[in-house]
Amino acid sequence: REARAQRATQPAVATLDRVAHGRPEHFLEMILCGVESLNPARAAAIRVDVSRLSRSRIETDARLALRRAGFAAAPGVVIPGVGEVDLLVEGRLVVELDGYAYHKDRRAFVTDRRRDLAALWLGLPTVRLPYEDSQPVTVVRKVAATLRQFPPGALACTRSARRPTAI
Repeated sequence: REARAQRATQPAVATLDRVAHGRPEHFLEMILCGVESLNPARAAAIRVDVSRLSRSRIETDARLALRRAGFAAAPGVVIPGVGEVDLLVEGRLVVELDGYAYHKDRRAFVTDRRRDLAALWLGLPTVRLPYEDSQPVTVVRKVAATLRQFPPGALACTRSARRPTAI
């Protein structure tokens, strides 16, 4: 029954994520108040999952699947020296979900690799998945496997270390 309710809520969360992205917080609050007046239980469920920081449906689906698998997954985190990442999982793994539209040219390719390296220097490995590998079950499986390879403290707190000037 709970799984069915989650599946029913997920499209609403994805839609609200998309509509609310980049808009003031009160905009989302007005929408949720409207939902609450019609169905308080559904509004409460949506309120837990919706985020103005998700930029795409695949990010929303991945975030919700990771959370339901027991992982802390924060969308749209800005990491100094790296920039905004799609998801930060457990505070120690960057997840990037790449659609072709924004990652098709050489400049995007190079920028992404530089960001991955900058994150690694901060002790944050990156899992970068193309759209074709962004199904929620695949994301959860790959994230879980990567977190097992990099247990907490595996990349000893290099976050306070200075970025290397040359490799």
